[in-house]
Amino acid sequence: MRVKDLIIGLLLAVITCTAYAQDENSASRKVKKRMEIDIRPAVVYQPISDEMADEAPNPMLMRLPSMWNLIVGYDELANTYVIDSHARKGRFTVGWNTFGNNDRSRKFCVVIVKPRTTSFDTLKPLRTTIRRAIEAAQGMRPANTTEATAHGLAAWEMWYNAFQRKNVSTGEIKHHANFLKRSRGWAIAFLNGVAHHFPEDARIPLHAAIKHYEAVTAAMDDMLNLEPYDAMDIQEGTKILSRALENERAALANLQKVLDKSEN
Repeated sequence: MRVKDLIIGLLLAVITCTAYAQDENSASRKVKKRMEIDIRPAVVYQPISDEMADEAPNPMLMRLPSMWNLIVGYDELANTYVIDSHARKGRFTVGWNTFGNNDRSRKFCVVIVKPRTTSFDTLKPLRTTIRRAIEAAQGMRPANTTEATAHGLAAWEMWYNAFQRKNVSTGEIKHHANFLKRSRGWAIAFLNGVAHHFPEDARIPLHAAIKHYEAVTAAMDDMLNLEPYDAMDIQEGTKILSRALENERAALANLQKVLDKSEN
């Protein structure tokens, strides 16, 4: 019997499919109840509809609604949620009982955020996000990739050294370049979106970090344009990667300045 995970709020349990269906019904009722009482969205992890799964039968290639999204409504008759997804640039519906069936996480995960009764320090979570990005670059937050040889800047350097030795796996270049281009693009979007919350003197290094991340994404574009990769391309790729790594380090240095200049 297949076993699934269920997360509701911060509770995690491993359960059988029968119990999963029962808890899934209960979780769905709780989500709808909270939305009716508080009239506020619920945060949901990687909701994927059957139609989205059909677009790419291989889950690794699926165009995921990037990680966390919002449930903003539901259809009682159709048993579907209405999802607001920035990654998919709009809204779509997903069956409440399809969670854990189509997505790679194999989890039904909804977090209902209770109304705050005290004032909210907007800068605090933003600083925490930036601090954790720096820590991830230092290899302190390997997350779910603990089997990898290196993390953060160490992974960058390992890739660069492989290029220098001309011992790089050419079949992985496109995958790595696309990943770095997307992830730094998300960093740019995040920093642009939160810049106005920071003190004026902290915005200077913040915008400098954005410029350096833009240079990284441009370098990854150059890397992708080298395909197919041969000996000459590897030589050019080494130069491109050196430029990208330099900008990656500069972006992180500026993010540290953002933290230093925004301390209370």
